[in-house]
Amino acid sequence: MNSHVLISVVVPIYNVEEYLPGCIDSILSQTYSYLEVILVDDGSPDSCGKICDEYALKDARIKVLHKENGGLSDARNAGLEIANGEYVWFVDSDDSVSTTALKDIVSTVSEQDLIVFDADFIYNTHNRRTIYKGIEEGKNYSGFDFMSKVTFYGAWNILYKRSFLNKFNFRFYKGLLHEDMEFLPRVFAYAEKVAYKPVIGLNYIAERPGSIMQSISLKRLSAAIEILNSHIKFVKENHYSDDQIKVIMNKRWETFLPFFVKAQILSKDDRKAYYRLLRVNRESLLYCFNHTDKSAKKIQAAFLKLSPVGFFKFRYLGYKILKKIKL
Repeated sequence: MNSHVLISVVVPIYNVEEYLPGCIDSILSQTYSYLEVILVDDGSPDSCGKICDEYALKDARIKVLHKENGGLSDARNAGLEIANGEYVWFVDSDDSVSTTALKDIVSTVSEQDLIVFDADFIYNTHNRRTIYKGIEEGKNYSGFDFMSKVTFYGAWNILYKRSFLNKFNFRFYKGLLHEDMEFLPRVFAYAEKVAYKPVIGLNYIAERPGSIMQSISLKRLSAAIEILNSHIKFVKENHYSDDQIKVIMNKRWETFLPFFVKAQILSKDDRKAYYRLLRVNRESLLYCFNHTDKSAKKIQAAFLKLSPVGFFKFRYLGYKILKKIKL
């Protein structure tokens, strides 16, 4: 095991005073101790800033950065700017990490750009572990190869080589919901060496009250469209092959289809705004769909081109029927 790889753990913090001590304690109790912990107080209105300063007085490995509120992406970027570690780990402040997480994961380090590991999703009634089928432990994959085999979960179950992120100036898109979905395909597309370690590194709180992940909203749908347009621009500017484009567009379609389908539950005014969004972005939706592996693609694409609103209304009807059958 390489026991002298400095790991920078970046924790963006906003309005989580109830969860923050547990998160910090779990990081500091790591059996792997060669780390720096960067606590980014993103202008939190509660006592988070004070909690950070108190912890910094107790442990020299902690750095505290107080800044004006700029959102999750901005806080992560700010932490990355002052990080010194060979690898960086982004941990959300309402989550916790496994005691032996870094000791287990660092044993895999061998100049990889990215090291992916498991997380345990914690719901109100049950837990669910991430699963990466078809991925071998100890094998190095290209980023595209890895993307083609897995479902992405978030930016928090990955160690990133800091020099790799800085070489290509990879940063999170400021002010955007679902910033991980925008960030990860770009990063993986450039990665030459990606490894997987099948250990649970993070306990992810999936149902925290007030979490932005808990509801369908017009803002969330607008963000999905913005991410889609960003990725279309990205693949075109990089002149990727059709197979490579298909890998990224498959990810977008699989991830956002449930959003677009379930948007029928929005209020009447928000639904109207959502329908306008679909019509304005008809060509982007078609581009994405036409670069997927879907069967009966020509018929569905024709329907989508004719009426993107009708297309997703029809899918919602099918969703409701299947839901009734399962009941």
